[in-house]
Amino acid sequence: MSKGNYYSSKDQNLPEEVTQYRLFDEDGNELWIIEQILDKKWYSKEQCYKYKVKWKGWPMSDCTWEPIENLETVEDLVQEFDMEWEQNRKNKKGTLARFC
Repeated sequence: MSKGNYYSSKDQNLPEEVTQYRLFDEDGNELWIIEQILDKKWYSKEQCYKYKVKWKGWPMSDCTWEPIENLETVEDLVQEFDMEWEQNRKNKKGTLARFC
């Protein structure tokens, strides 16, 4: 699921035809709807953060870890998650949060 066009389920500008779980654009490319970003973690081998994504219409077992460049179309959702994530880290008062 790391390729395709992503939408946030919070997106006010979703196309009207986005009423099913498996969607396709006019060129036949599959569209994916991000229900929620659940977590993020550092991948030292790749030197980047990846975000754990819950896909609308898919079970939790089908969540995937996506690099930021795969989430460019849902930048607002990523920024909102990052702000909450940073706030949660600050609230831990000196303890590092473990993410999996």
